[in-house]
Amino acid sequence: MGAVMSSLLLTVACTPHATPPPPKPPSISVLQVRQEVGGTHYRMLVLGGIWYQTYGSTLLVVNPSNAVELKEIKFGKIGEVGPAIDLAAAGSRLFVVIEDDALVELSIDDPRNPRLLEQHSAGQLGISPHLLSVVNDEVFVSGRGGVVRLSDGSKIFSTPEVAGRVAAADG
Repeated sequence: MGAVMSSLLLTVACTPHATPPPPKPPSISVLQVRQEVGGTHYRMLVLGGIWYQTYGSTLLVVNPSNAVELKEIKFGKIGEVGPAIDLAAAGSRLFVVIEDDALVELSIDDPRNPRLLEQHSAGQLGISPHLLSVVNDEVFVSGRGGVVRLSDGSKIFSTPEVAGRVAAADG
């Protein structure tokens, strides 16, 4: 039994230790966009080196070179307001449609830090907003009920259905 014990100890003592695996190389940063309840990504816009992304009832401001979120602007709580479903820019303004609820107007004078300027409710617009169009730097909001020119609030088209985007406009 002593010889077996000596042999076992010798085997254990002489067994080479496994070398640890080499360290993993640094991984590349990746922004993964995923869908979750209340968090659908409807629209994105890259403008002036900044990425604007709607996400549920939120606007994310992202650095596109490294996918780092710079700012998050919440338009309301999920379930209390509709999702942010469209966005467009005209001049130094960014416009976001909150489905059926409102049109939000933000200043992008500082593109990394948009600030709220105004919110136009569906009641003020006279339509349930769904889509944005920019024609000759003029912003149009379309939705159930027609199309509104934002600059003067005039309804340029009426329909009981959901109106589509504006491709051209006179006057």
